[in-house]
Amino acid sequence: SGIDSIEVELAVDRVDYISLFGLAGKTVELSLWDDALTVQHWAQTIDLVYSSALIAQISDWWEYFFGDSDAKTECSAVIDILIPNAVLKLSVIAETGANAECGNVVIGRGFEIGEVQYGARAGILDFSTRETDDVGRTSLVQGYWSKRNEVTLRIPNYRVDWVYRLLSQMRGVATAWIGVENGSYEALIVYGAYREFDITVAGPLYSWCQL
Repeated sequence: SGIDSIEVELAVDRVDYISLFGLAGKTVELSLWDDALTVQHWAQTIDLVYSSALIAQISDWWEYFFGDSDAKTECSAVIDILIPNAVLKLSVIAETGANAECGNVVIGRGFEIGEVQYGARAGILDFSTRETDDVGRTSLVQGYWSKRNEVTLRIPNYRVDWVYRLLSQMRGVATAWIGVENGSYEALIVYGAYREFDITVAGPLYSWCQL
């Protein structure tokens, strides 16, 4: 049998975002309490399991009941209230006998850099290697991989200097980058540090940031 649930309580202060990475399970339950754990100020449950309908077109009743399913490994949530000296409860729940897993929890204040435009790119960098022995037999050794996003952001011109300073200060700092606020695109949630950015002042009202 596995560890079918993980429960953690974290002391937080005026946080409004939480992102979770390396998940395995069925649901994530989040709630924000006062420091005495007597008053619940906010709660949200995130379903990690995709049904067949979300990954393939259902064509018959067999697929409806027995079709493939998939599960999210990353998610994010917006905490819609700022509470000083609060407690954030986190539960990752898996099926009975299965392992619940959570690799990384990122909590803090969110900053809206800009509006992600269509054309955002999500992919990976693969570090697998090919090895050839002395007699010429080649084998593929599966390695680790890292997630990669490339996005274009629309920024009001009055925020250009602020965005420039913020991103400059964030160089070499790993954090959670959320492409869409409601987390509808798991592919656009990534934990890491940016490689480079460029801001183009394109007109009198808006600028573009390649990140």
